[in-house]
Amino acid sequence: MSTAVGPEEVEVGAPGELFALWEHQSWSSSAIVLDEDVEQWPALGRFARQELEAAIGQLHHAEEAVASTLAPICGAAPTREDQQYLSSQLADEARHTRFFDRYRQTVMAASSGADETPQAFARLFDDELARRTEAVRVSPGDERAWYEAVTLYHLIAEGVLALGVLRPMLAMLRELDRLPALATGVTNVLRDEVRHVRFGIHALRRGVATGQRDAIETTVAVGVPLVARVLVDPERRVAGATLPAARQIVGTRLEDTYMRARERLARRLRAVGLDDLVEREQGSFDGALAGAYRAYEELHGAPHPAAWVAAGG
Repeated sequence: MSTAVGPEEVEVGAPGELFALWEHQSWSSSAIVLDEDVEQWPALGRFARQELEAAIGQLHHAEEAVASTLAPICGAAPTREDQQYLSSQLADEARHTRFFDRYRQTVMAASSGADETPQAFARLFDDELARRTEAVRVSPGDERAWYEAVTLYHLIAEGVLALGVLRPMLAMLRELDRLPALATGVTNVLRDEVRHVRFGIHALRRGVATGQRDAIETTVAVGVPLVARVLVDPERRVAGATLPAARQIVGTRLEDTYMRARERLARRLRAVGLDDLVEREQGSFDGALAGAYRAYEELHGAPHPAAWVAAGG
């Protein structure tokens, strides 16, 4: 079953244009009424609930992390338009954090889902992203540090990972035809993230053209395997995949998510002007995916459903 939710996002946008779009697309997280979701959440099937718990948990942790690390990137931005747009993005990240925090506390309060941060997720956000944004804070005039941070933030964490979680999540909600508050919130968050990615492509194109290619390329090489590992999340056992028929459905859905992220990575690299890196980085993604599948099988004693489907079922 396809998880497509419509055409892929536009790849680039000038910061002034994106700021105007932000003003036009503004929304209120506190205005989203959660009552129906509170009633419907307990009736979800095991697989749907576990997948949504995992996705919401990842998104919440990610939004908290990026909200607390974006300020140095904003302050050190090379142009006034960049700074103004990034200020709007900082407001977005705070709004996303508040939405997912409120949703988890109000709708998922009785959920038994684990709240531990996966190792790869912690390495991407708590280690790599935090280190690069701290380098910008310490040396705001260091252009290389700024482009490294933007690469990891906008191209990797948002352009591949966040969209790789949000799009299939929205598709699942549309298939379930329930949880209207979550569907509204995810739609709004996705729209915001598309704007963020468009800014990142604009900035990184400029970086490639002005001598920062090495900084961008080096950061991509670090981020790609982490994204693949985070998407699979081998520490978490996938529910609802015991019987072959169910495993086929679940595995197909997950494999589709991973392959879409792989192709999204290629599109981002081409949009930035790094066409020659596509084959190498897709190979890195594939290798990290295979490693995550092996880790899953070692931890849980069974093949990951997506690996099972990829191997022919």
